[in-house]
Amino acid sequence: MRNTASVNLINILLKFVADSGKDPYKICEAAGIDPDSLEDTESRVHAKKVFAVWSEAQHQMNDSNFGLHIGETMKGYAGGSLLFSVMMNSPTVGEAFEKFCRYHSLMNDAIQPKISMKGEYACLSWEVENPRFKPSRHISEALLSFFNTLLNFLTEKHCKPVEVHFTHGQPEKIDEHERVFKAPVLFRQRYNQLVVNKAILLRPVFMASPRLLKVLERYAVEIMHNVYFSNSLAFRVIQLIGTKVQGEKPAIGTIARELSVSVRNLQNKLKEEGTSYQQLLDYARKEMAMKYLEDPEITLCDIAFLIGFSEQSAFNHAFKRWTGSTPKQYRKNSN
Repeated sequence: MRNTASVNLINILLKFVADSGKDPYKICEAAGIDPDSLEDTESRVHAKKVFAVWSEAQHQMNDSNFGLHIGETMKGYAGGSLLFSVMMNSPTVGEAFEKFCRYHSLMNDAIQPKISMKGEYACLSWEVENPRFKPSRHISEALLSFFNTLLNFLTEKHCKPVEVHFTHGQPEKIDEHERVFKAPVLFRQRYNQLVVNKAILLRPVFMASPRLLKVLERYAVEIMHNVYFSNSLAFRVIQLIGTKVQGEKPAIGTIARELSVSVRNLQNKLKEEGTSYQQLLDYARKEMAMKYLEDPEITLCDIAFLIGFSEQSAFNHAFKRWTGSTPKQYRKNSN
């Protein structure tokens, strides 16, 4: 199940609209959404429905800075969200954002947040699952405004960006951008990203509970498996990869033989489930790597071998592609 989002994303949008004095039911009606379908907060909807509600809400609000405004208020609507609970119980700001990236699919898998390091700076950005989807100006501004809100919350308002980059052109007025970010805002840049001092990632999160974090993470992984892999061929493939991965990358033919199907049959069935063997291989190896990195006694070279890389350099490159951080940076921020 891909290109889906938690129904709570729609509920957050509608709550923002209602608090702004607009009628959320009219927005549901215009977007073709049955309000009764939003009562099951554990359910998922296609990302298109979220964007339909977003588009209609933006139209009815008639707010030229709609994205900025919902981004800076979104944390207040999150309530008991599992994703934010994981972040608030992470030891440091850096680890909180790494968990945010790791479990973001709980909220929305159409957009994947990323953290990358550039010298003394950390860049908070995102990628889209479907390259044909081009986020609008307001979606891009909402995402960075939301990242900024999270940073302020986690650091108790002791952090502000060094710079804010947007790929779209500069609006006629940017006074709201300057108010929200309190930093230089640059347009027509290569990436949409929030640039912060890397040192802020080491800041401890107030009253974080390591014991509670472990419980929350187990629950988060369980939910993700239930959403994406429960009773699926994909889940069986991930389990098999885990048993075959040591020392070498298991080929799809090896997994197909274990399942007593042809390679083509396996590929077709995985496609029907909205995934591919390469995606599952990356997912399994990433999850294994993150688990091993929690143990300081296991060397990076050993981890590379344990998840099927013949060289540590190849593991470093792959891990950075998966998470935006090198294994060494991830381990440093996690400990």
